[in-house]
Amino acid sequence: MSSELFSTLTGPQADFDANMEAIIKYMNTTPVHNPIAASVKSLFAEWAGQLSWWDRHMDTDNLWNRARNYRNDFDRANAGLSPSAQKAVNRRIKTGMTSEQMMGQPDAARTATGRFVVEGPAGSKPLIPTAYKIGATAVGAGVVALVILKKFSIL
Repeated sequence: MSSELFSTLTGPQADFDANMEAIIKYMNTTPVHNPIAASVKSLFAEWAGQLSWWDRHMDTDNLWNRARNYRNDFDRANAGLSPSAQKAVNRRIKTGMTSEQMMGQPDAARTATGRFVVEGPAGSKPLIPTAYKIGATAVGAGVVALVILKKFSIL
């Protein structure tokens, strides 16, 4: 992996959009060495293409962990069948420094196999997306504020 592609990594929440863009750029620019890697890259491209602006800038549905899992699956597939290449990729995936560790936080999101914990199946979405919840809360707070201002004859 090119260090310049990951130079913007500062943590999953602190700079989430830069982290997502780094993985998307990595997946779009890394050459494919076999059909399995091409398949993983294609699945990632389809998944990333469906992300909204909100999804790319706010980690509301463990999208960061999903992106890291896609990247790791791609790297494993792209390493080919060489035992030494597989061993090197697996070692990085299992023990390499995560963005959480770079920020001094525990590496709680990564399992012993190197996969990152993701809630629910890969394609699952919440019944009410977080963006709608935030919007509804803001509108509700605005209505309450207007009622209070009207009640005290400020408006």
